[in-house]
Amino acid sequence: MCERIDGSDVREQRRRHGHEGMRPGQAESGKNEECRRMRKPCRCKGLAAMPREYAMEIRGAEYKRLIEEEFYPYWRRFRDREYGGILNCISNDGRQLLSERKYAWSQGRWLWILASLYDMARRGSLRLDCGELESWMEETGGFLAKYVISEDGRCCHFLERDGRAVLDTRTGRRDASIYTDCFVLLGMAQDAQVRRREEAVPGVSALYNGIAERIAAGNYLTEPYPVPAGYRAHGIPMILLNVISCYIRMKKSFGMCCEEEIQYGLELTEDIWNSFYDGSYIREFRKNGSGRTRELLEGQVNPGHTLEDLWFQIEFLKEHGELEKYLSRICKAAESTFLLGWDSEFGGLFRFVYRDGGRPKGAVREQGQPAETVTAGSGGHGGKRQEGGAEERFGETKAGKKRGQTEKGEACQDATEETEVSEPEQEACAEYEKMVLGTWDSKLWWPHAEALYLFALLYELTGESRWQALYEKSRDYAFSVFPDRCLGEWVQIRRRDGMPEDRVVALPVKDPFHILRSFIKLVELAERTVGGTYFE
Repeated sequence: MCERIDGSDVREQRRRHGHEGMRPGQAESGKNEECRRMRKPCRCKGLAAMPREYAMEIRGAEYKRLIEEEFYPYWRRFRDREYGGILNCISNDGRQLLSERKYAWSQGRWLWILASLYDMARRGSLRLDCGELESWMEETGGFLAKYVISEDGRCCHFLERDGRAVLDTRTGRRDASIYTDCFVLLGMAQDAQVRRREEAVPGVSALYNGIAERIAAGNYLTEPYPVPAGYRAHGIPMILLNVISCYIRMKKSFGMCCEEEIQYGLELTEDIWNSFYDGSYIREFRKNGSGRTRELLEGQVNPGHTLEDLWFQIEFLKEHGELEKYLSRICKAAESTFLLGWDSEFGGLFRFVYRDGGRPKGAVREQGQPAETVTAGSGGHGGKRQEGGAEERFGETKAGKKRGQTEKGEACQDATEETEVSEPEQEACAEYEKMVLGTWDSKLWWPHAEALYLFALLYELTGESRWQALYEKSRDYAFSVFPDRCLGEWVQIRRRDGMPEDRVVALPVKDPFHILRSFIKLVELAERTVGGTYFE
């Protein structure tokens, strides 16, 4: 099996292994013998090893090839033909299925991917088997309809392979995350639209109305990242805007009126800019009430979420008006967030940063203790990475300890006023702070995938060379660090220096969504441009 070697200088690797001057895939089998002896994954083949002049050719045609020849074939191996859906509780190296349990979050996302691939294959944009895609869509949609959506219209978050519900260990509930409902809706709406299944619209509409009503009433949970008491989360209006965009496209495809949903989307867009934007960056959390505090949660920025949200907004506003009203703000936030989040030493985007740059910092509070100021890696919670271990990944926790519970019962309260906060709310605050401080410098697959599409889209809209430069910077880093061409996917979770790291991010799964969605949208964007390329 081909393996990967350490080091960031791809050109030097190619010279050492005798691949200099070769295009990807042309390396002679004997040339990477050293890689096999060292038993470390090889960067000598594929996109990671290509010279820059060839890397410049990564456009729509190359993304098509990646979908057809690498990513879709990889995920075909994890199709659940017996019960439907996909099995994606997979190790970070992509080679071992760790559990057959299923997160409905991933099943809904995968249905969106299948429906999008089916639509492109049917139009001739991709060379994939439409019959195979459609049967997999039917299996996945059937699993969602039969097992995930309950009688009260809410979605079960976590299930056994055969569809039996698994209670969330922290909340004791099946409907542990409104995000799951949103991803299920995305998949079902996309399926209904591309396969012209008008009979599915009432069910999708019922799910949409339930989501909107629960969010308006504040009656929802947000596992695996509970929103700490006293805060609003940027993630809620952000995901709703994406949901509304997909829901509107489905309704319009059947000639249905969407004025109410369009107005709701415009209100969500305005809310994001009024509530979370500080003039340069979009904050992940805003404390209820007026003014700013020095708390950690209010001071941290999530670059990946911001970049993803910005293309959500562009797509929605471009389709429904008012893009011109927001475009200058979108451009400013895109550039400033990317520069703020970029690691000048190793390259790539940090997972979290402080609003002034670098390590997150701010006031945190432990149970029974006054607020204290800490920075990542300098004491407090920052000494080591904190996300779940292997024994806790699938709800199969150690006896006597629930997932999300800290070793010392630490909790975080309001750092500016003494209020009664429940123990679960305290745990939620402490857990999120520990995660920010312990993993802020990780390099994750999905922010880099989102950056590729955003910057290509901004170039299409403005023609400004700065977006081409940021696209190329993102592309060069992403394709030199994440791909495993022997596997046909990306090694998605990496340390600051780019080396793989075996731990959990959000859910204990290998994500089939962000990269493929980005590639799909980049192919579609290329098809709208002359010559199938984004740049001059």
